[in-house]
Amino acid sequence: MNPTPLIVRVLAVSAILGAISALTSGVYFGLPAAVSSLVGTATGAANFALLARFAGDLLNETAPNKTRSALLLGLKFIALVALVGVLLVGGHVRGGPFMAGLSTVMLAIVGVGLFNPDDSAPTDSP
Repeated sequence: MNPTPLIVRVLAVSAILGAISALTSGVYFGLPAAVSSLVGTATGAANFALLARFAGDLLNETAPNKTRSALLLGLKFIALVALVGVLLVGGHVRGGPFMAGLSTVMLAIVGVGLFNPDDSAPTDSP
């Protein structure tokens, strides 16, 4: 399944916000913080892309194998929790910048949702 234009827009905005987060983290806290922010953004973007794919398959009436998609969605969640745990507990990334990078996807979802140019608002509203 190809990503919809909305998913692509969310990922693009997330990449822009992630770059801003990494630049800001790098300027104020150094290179390890910038890398942590980029890793957080990449983790969040990959999680969102997989979530959109598997959830789209589950919601699609003509999807051939919904059980497979449901299992993969559960495995994706477990893998995300394990990855974040290993990265944070193992000290491979700095927690604050990593979570800031991870949060860029949520901010992108809200931003694209609020300012979506394809949104069809009623024209006869007062």
